[in-house]
Amino acid sequence: MPQSETTQRVLRIVVPLFVGGLVLAISLPSFFKQKQAAPTAATSPASQPATSPDALSPASQPQLATSAPANESPASPTAVSAFTGLHAVAAAAPQTAPASQTLNPNKDPRQSPLIVDTTHLGAGLTDIRFSDIWQTPEARHKSAAYLKTLDPSVPFDITKVDDADRYTLESALSYTPASSVATYKLPLFAATSIQINGTSVSLFSDSIWTQSAPGTFTATVVDGDNHPVLEIRREFIVSNSFDIALNQKFTNRTDAPLEIVWSQYGPPELNYDPNAYIDKRRIDIGYRPEPANYPDLVLSNNSALSYDHAHLLKRRKNAQSASPSERQQEITLWPGSAADVKNFDFTWFAAIDRYFGLAVHPAFNSATPLSLAPQIQSVQFDFTEFPADPQLKPPPTTQAITYLVSPKITIAPANSADINLGIYAGPLRRDILTAEPYSKLALSEMIVYSMGSMCSFCTFQWLAHLLLWYLSFLHSYITFDWALAIIGLVITVRAILHPLTKRSQINMQRFGKKMGALKPEIEKLQKKYANEPQKIQQEQMRLMREHGVNPLQMLGCLPLFLQTPIWIALYATLYLAFDLRHQPAFFGLFQLFNGWSFLSDLSSQDAFIPLGAGFYIPLIGTHITSINLLPILMAVVFFIQQQYLTPPTAATMTPEQQSQQKIMKWMMVFLFPLMMFKAPSGLTLYIMTSSIIGILESRYVRAHIAELDKNPPPDRSSRFKPKDRQSHAYASILERLEAKRREAAERSYKKRK
Repeated sequence: MPQSETTQRVLRIVVPLFVGGLVLAISLPSFFKQKQAAPTAATSPASQPATSPDALSPASQPQLATSAPANESPASPTAVSAFTGLHAVAAAAPQTAPASQTLNPNKDPRQSPLIVDTTHLGAGLTDIRFSDIWQTPEARHKSAAYLKTLDPSVPFDITKVDDADRYTLESALSYTPASSVATYKLPLFAATSIQINGTSVSLFSDSIWTQSAPGTFTATVVDGDNHPVLEIRREFIVSNSFDIALNQKFTNRTDAPLEIVWSQYGPPELNYDPNAYIDKRRIDIGYRPEPANYPDLVLSNNSALSYDHAHLLKRRKNAQSASPSERQQEITLWPGSAADVKNFDFTWFAAIDRYFGLAVHPAFNSATPLSLAPQIQSVQFDFTEFPADPQLKPPPTTQAITYLVSPKITIAPANSADINLGIYAGPLRRDILTAEPYSKLALSEMIVYSMGSMCSFCTFQWLAHLLLWYLSFLHSYITFDWALAIIGLVITVRAILHPLTKRSQINMQRFGKKMGALKPEIEKLQKKYANEPQKIQQEQMRLMREHGVNPLQMLGCLPLFLQTPIWIALYATLYLAFDLRHQPAFFGLFQLFNGWSFLSDLSSQDAFIPLGAGFYIPLIGTHITSINLLPILMAVVFFIQQQYLTPPTAATMTPEQQSQQKIMKWMMVFLFPLMMFKAPSGLTLYIMTSSIIGILESRYVRAHIAELDKNPPPDRSSRFKPKDRQSHAYASILERLEAKRREAAERSYKKRK
């Protein structure tokens, strides 16, 4: 073999070995240095003591939220620098505030409608409360009376109100891992982690954040040599509105570009209300369907982007048994997986319940005021697991939590990047959400008057809003009381539908009487043609035609069924309208009797006899906290109403059919009031008032029918022999047309002469 070839072979073996050894010698010291460096308490939540109430179990860390979104490619090694030993430490501050601070510490409603408590853990919030929205009607009325007499120059005196009864929108969630007996806290909107050039750094700790002023937190990410890499500043600002500004600034402290992906907790599912008639908790997303063509159009309530509690539980169950790619799809709320939502533009994200909303939206001073896309690329969810509360029957043990993940953001050396958000934390009030600045974001789409389930498809929102507008009009300008406004609404609706109701009842009564008279003839036909069902049907139709019985009169109740959307819209409006929350009936008349709780809140049970903690009935799965009078009165009204509305068709019915009719009558009398036992008293008042007016209406219709039977209309001579009022009217029209035809013929004949 030639010498040159031997030399080349040796070089091909020796040179790679030499280069590999050199690389290994350089990298090993750095590796061992990183392994030997003592991790601080900020490097991982797992390093915190398990007994600390502000510690977070590693099991609860958002695995997907701490990594780059799945559709992002890894950072190019030529574009950014790699760092080793990255961890977060407390930033130096000129003045260190206490561990927790309260924004609006005086709790004065004149300064801000919100009271927000902060915490060092993840630089988040422990509580969001209202300064003038209360848990009980009594506390609300006490506050209203005090504020009415308070001079603007006089400081707010917290002893004049029931401070403990302030309504808490949301608190830091409690979390108990399956493998632990300790309970951890998940603060609201806390920072969870940040990726810097592909390396994840945990930020969920109470020792790395410095609170330099109430609501202002700073932390610094350093490398293994404690050189500053990234400075993070979070600031919560509460103003004289239901909005919280969350300003977040990231400053690059290196001489190389940084690529970051920011992760934090988003709005969690709102608290479960054990006294709610229907659980209306849901998570909803606002979006722009065509930002290029219609930049100002924001919509919501898309079935592919709206999730109630049961839907989230189902998706979580699917994720637990799915493949990694399918799991990612199941736990991702935004962007949606459906084809028709992939090109939508993200506008807001909200957790909603019966009366309140907690929504993340673009900052009002943002360069993209209608889009969250520059700040949030994806929204993912999981569930907390917490101990069952024995006071809640049945006890909920899960509550959804969400994570907000930013897109990849590049920060040049010595430059900063902002991820600013707005947080709406307030009631679902139309006057607030339909005004600026929320109207541009279409946050009023959070207000949905629908009872859900199978009633959703026929609950027209335009109709529900129209009915609520009229109810508000009656309250503001005529009755000045919500209970009287509800009664006025019933009277109005009944008056509009009276002609239709009267016609349907007359038809039903007449049809029943005529069919009772024909029963002997029908029985003869059934015996005569016992083996010919088709012949029986033909003969029955002939018999009915001969006696002027119109089969369409059987559909006299059909117009009432066509009004079903009106009833459902009314029920949903009365149950979900914030306007009726904590509003007493009849000018608070019953509260004059030593603060009696009866009808003190039209949005809740009437509480005729309060039972304190009450008792649980396993058979029907409900917790009884009071004896309610209106459902009992409604059962009596229903019983009386059945005597008037049931058509007299017993003569044409078999004994089995009569027995079934009686069973249905008693079921209506007992089961429906039982289902409405815990319903809002305003809704029960509406149904009972409508039933009472229905009884009076039925009495009038029956008297009218009896008068017609005693004094029937004169029978006009005609070749037609009508048997009912409809046929009489038809015959009269034909007579008039025939008379006009004869007169025209006579005039024409005279002209020809």
